[in-house]
Amino acid sequence: MKKETALNEGVMSVGKTQDVYARHYDSMTVGHVEDLPMYQQIASIETPPYLEVGCGTGRVLLHLLSKKPDAAQGHYLTGVDISDAMLSICRKRTSTFINDGFLQIMKHNFSINELQDQKFHTAFVTFFTFNYIPENLQTNFLTNISKSLHSGGLIILDCFYPYLKLHPEKAGQWLDNEPIFINGRSIEFKQKTQMITPAIEKTEWMFIEPNGTINTTSRSKIYVSPQECVRLLKATGFTDIQRLLNYKMPGVNDFTEDPRGFNFVLMARKQ
Repeated sequence: MKKETALNEGVMSVGKTQDVYARHYDSMTVGHVEDLPMYQQIASIETPPYLEVGCGTGRVLLHLLSKKPDAAQGHYLTGVDISDAMLSICRKRTSTFINDGFLQIMKHNFSINELQDQKFHTAFVTFFTFNYIPENLQTNFLTNISKSLHSGGLIILDCFYPYLKLHPEKAGQWLDNEPIFINGRSIEFKQKTQMITPAIEKTEWMFIEPNGTINTTSRSKIYVSPQECVRLLKATGFTDIQRLLNYKMPGVNDFTEDPRGFNFVLMARKQ
């Protein structure tokens, strides 16, 4: 049995990890559609251009672009990510919108700096992107997004709850998932989750090809509580903070921890 291994040794190496993960990403996330109506509803209220931080292979971008008004003209949406492999797939999938001038795709790390010479009315920080940011860079990350927003601009943070807070008995076990399909191949798909620290959750994935080749990768996410997210948002110039339950508007002012779900969403405006 052949084996190819690419393990993430820490949160900081997420860019390299995503390059390996990109090969399987679309098949693994094909069923994650619960958030898409929320992003579309917000886009229908707020003014473009919009920004997606952590756009991956284009899952949310494609949905928003497919729903854009017929009257929309010019720059409508920008997607950024730190993974070259993810962005390569994204550019291929969205090439028509790029060529028509509606979409810009770029490699950018908001932990380092803001986007120069661009301002947006809304920033979508999608699918747990914020939870891959090391604790010492979280303030930089939010500050640089704020600098890239117009005054009064909106930020949406989709953050995760650790799986093991709800299912501690599953810690360290390899669990079977439904097979995924890539280029017509059925690939066996397993995952194992454990808490490295009380705040860092590491998930490993194993992909077993029909010929027996095993590919493995892992990612670590940092849990940031709703209360701490609120504190960070306030410290970086955001106000009118609300929580969206089950990816639905309107928001509420309840920031208590509730690990019964797998995520929580916060919405705030730049002062």
